[in-house]
Amino acid sequence: MDRLSPSVTTVAILLSGSRWSKPKILIVARCGRFLRADRKMPTGIDLIPRVRAVLEDSARVGKTITFGEIERKIGVKIGAWNKVLDPIYEDCRTQGHPDLTAIIIYKETGYPPFFSDGGEARSKRFNPNNLRQVERWQNEVARVFSWCKAERTP
Repeated sequence: MDRLSPSVTTVAILLSGSRWSKPKILIVARCGRFLRADRKMPTGIDLIPRVRAVLEDSARVGKTITFGEIERKIGVKIGAWNKVLDPIYEDCRTQGHPDLTAIIIYKETGYPPFFSDGGEARSKRFNPNNLRQVERWQNEVARVFSWCKAERTP
């Protein structure tokens, strides 16, 4: 077994019984995740439909969502959000749909990191002090909510 740095959380499930004189380690988990050799980590392409479904579900009930909530719902920590969100944004833009990614906010501020407003993905950082941008973002979020309700209602 390789050495672990002290900052890495390690959990071991131990088996003990009358057959063994010492407990034996069955499974080791690092940082709270069980690692399996036969499973590959999902790529951005694998995550796009899963993240999109979470965004649509959230929009359908009229709620914004944080990055952490998305990760919890799909069960994966996402390192490169742009590889997942940019294709969703570009797809919405090319099809003339509202920007589904506009409903993703920072937990701390309640605002998104970017609001491209129809331009290139991540082309405009969101500025909560720019009242015009705040109003346009709020209008886009409202469009997303009504579009998802209308598109997804049987």
